[in-house]
Amino acid sequence: MLDGRNQMALFFTDYSLSLFGLRDGYWKYIYESGAQRSKLFNLCDDARESRDLTDEHPERVNAYKTRLADWGARQSSW
Repeated sequence: MLDGRNQMALFFTDYSLSLFGLRDGYWKYIYESGAQRSKLFNLCDDARESRDLTDEHPERVNAYKTRLADWGARQSSW
């Protein structure tokens, strides 16, 4: 956060691992495309990412998954 604004950051690992994710404030979302599995963490309460909150926040998970899918589609069109 170089300019002081709280912005969402999208990231991916080496494509062979098929891990994509985003950071939105204290939320961290990870999508494993090979397994089609989502993980959601509240880094403020769980900095070690030991408690997956996916089942407790389905609306947030769906919104983040859609955001990553849209981002991925734009990347592949380059």
